[in-house]
Amino acid sequence: MRRCITILLALLLLSPIPAMANEQDDAINAARTIMRLFGEQRYREVWDRHASEFIRQRGTRDSFLAHLTMGRAQLGAVSGTRVIDVKFSSHDPSSGFKGRIYSVTFDSTYAVGQIYDQIVVVKDPDGRFRLSGFWATPGSR
Repeated sequence: MRRCITILLALLLLSPIPAMANEQDDAINAARTIMRLFGEQRYREVWDRHASEFIRQRGTRDSFLAHLTMGRAQLGAVSGTRVIDVKFSSHDPSSGFKGRIYSVTFDSTYAVGQIYDQIVVVKDPDGRFRLSGFWATPGSR
């Protein structure tokens, strides 16, 4: 009996399914944090704490802050956001990035109306998910 329990515990611990679920949850939580900071216009904090090595190698802090400030100012205040889709990939052919990539799409409501926000996070070498890309598209409402 003890041996059966040990084998069962070993199988549970070695199972990749919970790890993937936890990884996806970590990616979604990272994207939610970034969305919250975007909504609060805390762009410096996004760059300083939540920007991936990948995005840092392709741009400067000043450029990042300027683009966010100019682009998101037009949206006005955010009054609500919810996750509506999550996609996983291990390779982005357009950038050549290889690794753990999650694209999280939000249905967001701003002063100007409905917007679909997409936050792309990648797993950095330290194991944390950080921002790699973002897009906003007008919604259909």
